[in-house]
Amino acid sequence: MIQELPWIENPYDCKLWSIFSGLSCLYFLKAQLSSSGDHHSGTPVGCWQKFRQKFPVGLSLFLLGIILAVMNLTNTRHANTNNSSSDLDQKDTIQFTSEAFVVNALKGATWGDWKTGILEGTLPQLPLTTLNSCLSVCLLAKNLFPDKPVVERRAVSWSIGLMNIFFCPMGSMPHCHGAGGLAGQNKLGAKSGLSMVVLGVFKITLSILAHYGYLLTLFDALPSSILGLLLVIAGHELALTGVSSVAHPKEGTSWTAFAPGKQPDLTVTLMTGLIIVGTGKTHVGTLCGLITYLLHESGHVEGSSNDGVTGDTDLATEDSAGNEEYSPLHRE
Repeated sequence: MIQELPWIENPYDCKLWSIFSGLSCLYFLKAQLSSSGDHHSGTPVGCWQKFRQKFPVGLSLFLLGIILAVMNLTNTRHANTNNSSSDLDQKDTIQFTSEAFVVNALKGATWGDWKTGILEGTLPQLPLTTLNSCLSVCLLAKNLFPDKPVVERRAVSWSIGLMNIFFCPMGSMPHCHGAGGLAGQNKLGAKSGLSMVVLGVFKITLSILAHYGYLLTLFDALPSSILGLLLVIAGHELALTGVSSVAHPKEGTSWTAFAPGKQPDLTVTLMTGLIIVGTGKTHVGTLCGLITYLLHESGHVEGSSNDGVTGDTDLATEDSAGNEEYSPLHRE
């Protein structure tokens, strides 16, 4: 997304904005992760440190994107003043649409449409939804909030299924509890249940206002430089969680080392991720990862059983038992 942007040709959406926004996020997020600064309490330095720790990075990025989008739309409108005024007014005038809020999305659907939807929509999406919205989101919630009650994967699966069964036939977009959204929200400061309530009210309000048409134009003009950066932040949080599930801190350093009991998890993680990235097909990577896991379980892969684990056997057994509930391969 960001790679395709020009450097400075478009002043409202370019790589320069991504670099500036990225460095700003790094500056403020680094302060939020550190607990230092108490010894500067009451001084200008201490006040600035508190401001950095409380600064709403995500909200600021969103507002910056809105400002750039408005400026881009305004500049485009002024640049087209020499065009036909009737065409311009027809395109840019905000008009109320008479379309209903709730529609029958299944009206007129044929058996061919159902076949296409199942083969080209459901089957490719099934492994992605299972991994991202049912398994990964529960593991991520456990890692981010270890003191909170464990989120049951069955409950999350039921929630996703019921949302889509009831709302999609009425014209709604498909819903899920994506791990990327949870990672991004947590990274940018939305860590309480109240923040999700505020987000829900905000989205409902926007959906009602979008019925008038002009908000869709505004959101379509949001710069990719800002949206891409938000995706990078969410992806970085997910990557750190994935590494922490198969690694543990090295003693005396900030680096991580792979634990003996986590080698099967590491192999399955790398196999699944590399094939998905290489082929661009989630179901192929999922199938290969599942086969790799079954080979480890059956003992056909070296190091998959206690006999194959080299080093301190007691340490490997203790590590495996101590981290069993955090393993993404742990079965209920």
